[in-house]
Amino acid sequence: MKTESPSWFRWLVADLGRYVLVPLLAALLPAGAAGRLLRRAACWRWMCPDRADVVSARRAAGLAPEEGARPWQATMLYEAMSAWRLMLGRRPGLRMRGEWPQRPGFVAAGGHYGNGIIVLWCLREAGLGPRFQLRRPDRGWLRPRPVYYAWSRLRFALIRRLCPDGVITTGGARSQLERAFADGGSTPVVLFDTPAASGSWRMPVGERELPLPTGARDLLRGADVRGVLFFPRICWDASPPVTELEVVPMGSGEEAAESFPQRFGEELARHPGAWHFWPIIEPYLRRAGEPDEAR
Repeated sequence: MKTESPSWFRWLVADLGRYVLVPLLAALLPAGAAGRLLRRAACWRWMCPDRADVVSARRAAGLAPEEGARPWQATMLYEAMSAWRLMLGRRPGLRMRGEWPQRPGFVAAGGHYGNGIIVLWCLREAGLGPRFQLRRPDRGWLRPRPVYYAWSRLRFALIRRLCPDGVITTGGARSQLERAFADGGSTPVVLFDTPAASGSWRMPVGERELPLPTGARDLLRGADVRGVLFFPRICWDASPPVTELEVVPMGSGEEAAESFPQRFGEELARHPGAWHFWPIIEPYLRRAGEPDEAR
């Protein structure tokens, strides 16, 4: 579904509320009051110019479109609050389900899901040397959204602090990942759910499928490295809301990569509003078994 692009001013106001004013205030409040604020703010449509894209994508996937964009908006606000708390030196609310390996030298695999920033903090606190793969903020691409660009730079600086062994940036990421796998002294953190325009390696998204890029997966096939899946769920039913980080050891990194699409697809079916990519994902979705040439 193609929707009219929001104006520059509407994005300015929405980004100011979504990434700065509301989450920063929540980060300064007691946890219970913060949770109440985020629940209320998730219903404010002026902070969600991409609401129509979220609803349309969820309808296309057959995943609870009647909830609208509220669960997605709540997720984005909660993760931004967690980032502000970390920037301010405050501990995030976290409960673990499972345990990380005791030593670095494994790959942590997940998606753009839930309270993802807390994964890096948790790995750093455990002495496991996270190295996150990400793209540097691009001023040209984000020129129409100056507040979001400024937020992206703040978040990038935070991620660099949480990764004392260094981040892995796109553009040369393959060689950096190869060295990290071979070195064994750090923990590469790789997110597999970025959409690809085509391909046979696909993840179920409700009633549809999403092609995934295969670069990191192919690297893991030839690497002697352990693998762990992670799912940083936000538990809104808890009082106050808290992040539950599930850690699932998978043996080899190749096994983690190969099992990711099905495991992550099942997670989306249970908690669809926690996926960050809903506003951009609809053009990439395919019907089950549909070849790329059919679109």
